[in-house]
Amino acid sequence: MASSFDIAFLASPLAIVVVGWFSIRIANKAIETNQAIARKKASLDLMISVETGEAFEQARATFVEVYRTRSFERVCSPKSDHDRACRVKVHAYLNHYEAVSLGIEARILDEGMYKSWMKTVFVRDFVRAAEFIDRERRNGGEDYNSRLFEKFQYYAERWAPEINEMVPKLTSDWRRNVSAQKNTSPDDDSVR
Repeated sequence: MASSFDIAFLASPLAIVVVGWFSIRIANKAIETNQAIARKKASLDLMISVETGEAFEQARATFVEVYRTRSFERVCSPKSDHDRACRVKVHAYLNHYEAVSLGIEARILDEGMYKSWMKTVFVRDFVRAAEFIDRERRNGGEDYNSRLFEKFQYYAERWAPEINEMVPKLTSDWRRNVSAQKNTSPDDDSVR
């Protein structure tokens, strides 16, 4: 039978272990909270800086012009300096969305905050760019990349599953990529 001395002798180290465990849990929670706040701040900083940048505004204006004039085919296979410049600006505009998507995937940016701020524009621009993206993926030229803007696509579909009805004319390769992404997480290396 244990004496009161043995119990007192064991209680002190046990108390230290319990207090240490709780301290670690509290510290981990504080770190997680600070990381979440940092992601939200980074998201807000990005949204503000991008929307106020002159180069971004020019790229956006070019994208809108190319969309409104239905010039994606001409821009995908540029024959003039003007069309080549438009292609570069359209890529710059869409690369912004791809960078945001990569930031969300890497948990540098906060998905919920960005989605609540930009979902409508993000999805709308993906739908508008679908023809361009499809043509660029099938291009076959020196810039060929069958996975071009795939993270942009992933989040547009994740946030608006009805996209499939909005962009029915895309190639079967594009559709296969969409199906593969629906069955895997964006962190899965098989999707990259």
